[in-house]
Amino acid sequence: PGCTLRALGDPIRIKIIDSLRVCPMNVSELADCLELEIVTISHHLGVLRHAGLVERQKEGRFVVYSLHEGVFKRTKAGRLRTASA
Repeated sequence: PGCTLRALGDPIRIKIIDSLRVCPMNVSELADCLELEIVTISHHLGVLRHAGLVERQKEGRFVVYSLHEGVFKRTKAGRLRTASA
């Protein structure tokens, strides 16, 4: 729980989560979308993965990140909330 809250406590990580709500992306796509350096995105994705909020899948030579299905659920209004809320 504390690890999850810390992971959600950074504005860049919130932007990454918002971007991944649209569709799964690799690090380069996220960096372009958010206009940030690849190394910055990689660091924050590592924090989100460690907290169990995102998962990754190898697709060819790329690693594609997506929101962990069991963590976030969509409300009727289309907003995401944690599964435990």
